[in-house]
Amino acid sequence: MLSLWDVLSFLLMFYDEQESLQKVIVDIPSRTFTIVSDKGDTKQIACNAEQFMRVLEIVREMVPVTDVSYV
Repeated sequence: MLSLWDVLSFLLMFYDEQESLQKVIVDIPSRTFTIVSDKGDTKQIACNAEQFMRVLEIVREMVPVTDVSYV
């Protein structure tokens, strides 16, 4: 199960002075999140139902609406 630390680390993994978060793609049917950096690097995480809802809540709180896509 994902801890809050895992989720925050995942969302901030691109954070450094040379790379930043460009968008988060939320795939509701497959319960996955894809994080895309401004340099094109991507990271995907698959969740169970409970994890998906927790990560989605954090994404909605931390990421601007314009940077989140739903598929």
